[in-house]
This record gives sequence, C-alpha cells and structure tokens, in this order.
Amino acid sequence: MTYPAPLQPQTIARRIEKAGFSETEKQFFPAFLAAAANTYGMIDMDELWEVYKVLRNHNEPGFPVISKAKLCAYAGLARRMADMPYRIYQASELYREAPTGPEAQIIVHHELIGINGYSLDISALPDQRRPYSIYVPTEFLQCSVLHRIPAELEFHTFLDRLRTNSEILQANGIDPEQIKQIGGRRLNNFLYLNADEQKELQLYTDFYSPQEADAYQQSIGRSESEKLTRRTVHMLRTGLETREEIANHILNELDEIGAHLSDYRFMIFGDLFEDLADKLPSWAYWGWPPKDAQ
Repeated sequence: MTYPAPLQPQTIARRIEKAGFSETEKQFFPAFLAAAANTYGMIDMDELWEVYKVLRNHNEPGFPVISKAKLCAYAGLARRMADMPYRIYQASELYREAPTGPEAQIIVHHELIGINGYSLDISALPDQRRPYSIYVPTEFLQCSVLHRIPAELEFHTFLDRLRTNSEILQANGIDPEQIKQIGGRRLNNFLYLNADEQKELQLYTDFYSPQEADAYQQSIGRSESEKLTRRTVHMLRTGLETREEIANHILNELDEIGAHLSDYRFMIFGDLFEDLADKLPSWAYWGWPPKDAQ
C-alpha cells in the first residue's frame, strides 16, 4: 500500500488558493472531513456527498453550498496534508482492481491505519458493517473532535480503581522484578505490556524509525487502565469481534496482571461494559450507537 508524502504547508496553501476555494470553504472542509472520519471510520466520496446533502437540506449552520467536484478536489488536497486525523486513499491503493480518480477517494480514520500505514481493519471493516442507514448527527461539524462519551469515562474510572495482587502475579509467572513494579498498585499507576505488545514494540524498534516506535508506544496509553479503555473502545467501535470476545480480551488481561474481580465487581464490570457497548457510536453501525441503530 503506497501513500504520498505530505507537502509543505506553504505548498498546500498555494494549491488551495489556485483551486479557488472561498474563505468559508477553507473553514468548512477541514472540519467536515475530520467529522466524517470520526463518525464513520471509513467513508467514500459518494457516501460523504449523501451526508452533505442531508445536512444541507436540514439547513445545518456553517454548511456552504458546494459541488461534489469541489468536495472531491479538496479531499485530494487534504490527502497531502500532514498531521491529519485521517488519510485519504485512492480506492486502488486499498483494493485490487478498484478505480482511481477524484470520486474514488476514501477517507480512513488513523485508528484503522496503524502506525506503519497498514492495518487489517481497513479491509475488514466494510465487510463487518451492519445493514443500517448512515447516521447523520445534528451539529455534525462538532464531531471534528472525537469526544469521549460519559459511558466511556465511567468504564475508564472503574478500571482506574482496580488494584493488582502480588500473589496472583506470582502465580501467573510474572517476572519478580515486574511484580515489584506493579504489585499492589492501581491500574492508573502503571503500564503493563503483554507478550503480544512487547513483540510488536520490538518489531517497531527493530524495523522502523525511533519516531514510529515511540508513536506506537504512545498509542497504547500512559497507564494500564487507559490502555484497556482505549482497546475496548477501538474494538467496540470497529465491531470486528463480538461483545463477548471483546469483554473476554479485557478480563483475560485483568487476570494476567492480578486484578481479580470479586463477584460484585464482575457484575459492575458487566453493566459498565454493556452500557458502553450500547451507547458508543460505532463505525460498524455507520455512526449509530448500537442501541439507536435504524
């Protein structure tokens, strides 16, 4: 999978001026594309144009009258911008025998791409999408920033308060030096890398740049509770595994690090997890929270 290098900001600015975008459009398009990436994870130009028409028909504030050609043209320029929360691929870069051109562009959220520019999620998500209509939230441009919903914050807080048990860590065969570092501590006070994460970090260290290795480690999270919350949200959002499988992933790691759940805490975990799974806007459900999907 190839992807062009970003251009200098001055070059992008000159190209935007040359293309004749108005000041209103210069404000609108960045927010619109970022909101689309955050809401849908992946979306092509035809689908995005339908979203725009719905919002325009609703007289959504901040929406200028544009053409589909202008939308595709700006997406082509955004493809060469640095530090965006998404990439814009040509369909031919993602799929064999797919077309190339302005209308064949696909917005892909950076969470689906991976640090090194490739992820199986890109090919898997379209196959996992449920047969629902595309959800078009009101005040769409506010979605240009990916906000955490209350159910996610409550789930994260629950994990923050869990504490490891040194005896369970020892029984699990955890290295004694690591037990000294994480034994008896709350999950918001340390970061544990399981065997798969250690292997992946070593892969980045051995074969990629130090910046990419650092970016991978930063993407994991700063604490164990943040890491598990991020992983839960990502798996629920993409819908590539069942709820039971996702919950088991999290419970297995809690067991590995000796954060045993009593019957009471297990019940709370289940309630908070199901609440998050119901209310989190899902890319697999075309932006709908599963409980509201139509």
